[in-house]
Amino acid sequence: MARNFSKDYYKRFIPKGGIPERIFKYSPINDYLKSSLNDGYLWFSKPEEFNDPFDCYTELVDFRNPEEHIKYLAATRLTHLFPTERQAEGRRLASNPALINETYRILLPQMLKNIGVCCFTLKNDHILMWSHYAAKHQGLCMIFDPLVDIRYFLTAEVGYTEAFRPFNYFDNHEDALMKMAVTKSLDWAYESEIRIVLPEQNGKLHFPKNALKGVIFGCRTTQKDIEEIKVIVNNSGYGEVIFQKACMERNQFRLTITDI
Repeated sequence: MARNFSKDYYKRFIPKGGIPERIFKYSPINDYLKSSLNDGYLWFSKPEEFNDPFDCYTELVDFRNPEEHIKYLAATRLTHLFPTERQAEGRRLASNPALINETYRILLPQMLKNIGVCCFTLKNDHILMWSHYAAKHQGLCMIFDPLVDIRYFLTAEVGYTEAFRPFNYFDNHEDALMKMAVTKSLDWAYESEIRIVLPEQNGKLHFPKNALKGVIFGCRTTQKDIEEIKVIVNNSGYGEVIFQKACMERNQFRLTITDI
C-alpha cells in the first residue's frame, strides 16, 4: 500500500454523505483493461495525463507571506543538501524572502510528478460519461464497494467552482496540495467525480478483488467483448460479480441498467 494522506486528514475531503457504498469507473475495453482485470489493479495517473489542463493546476497554489516558513523549507524541501548547505540556503532565503516563491514554483511541478490519481464517479448511467470514457458506449463501467477496504478506497470529493481562488501553501501545505488535486471547473460538475489521491505513487496499484462487485456493459458493447470480459472476471478470483447492461429507453433520453 502506497503512503496516503492520513485517514483523519482525508475526512475533510470525503463525500459529504460519507464514503459511498458503490462507486463506478468507466473504461473502454482494450488490452489495458483486460490486463488490469486479470491482475486486479487500478491505474493511478499522473496529472499531466489528464484530459483537462486545469486539473491539478499549479496556479491554484500560491506562496504568499513565506517568511515564517523559511526554516520549514530548508528542513523539509531541501533534503538533498547536506545540513550545513541547508543552513546556508536558509540564510540565503531569509535575506530575500521573495526567493521562496521562485523556489516553490520550481519544486511544485516536481512534486506533481510523484502524485497518482485514480478517478471514479457516483453515476453509472450518465450518457456523456459513457460516450467520453467508455468508447462511445462500447466499453464498460466497473462497480466497486469502497467499504471493503477503506484504506485503499479513501476517496476525496471533487469540488467544482466558477471562481478561481488559489490556496496559500503556507496556511496549510497538505490542504493546499489536496485542494489543488480536487478542484475543477464548474464545467465538469456533471461527472460527480470522486478520486483517490496518492502523494507519492502512480501507475499500477492492486486492489482487493472482493471490492469489485459488478460490471455494466454499454448499450453498444459487442457480445464478443461481453463474453470475453465475463470469462476474465469469472476466472480471476473476484468472487461473486454481477453483470449488467446499460439499455436505451425507447421514449426518453435515458439509460436503464438491467441484469444480464
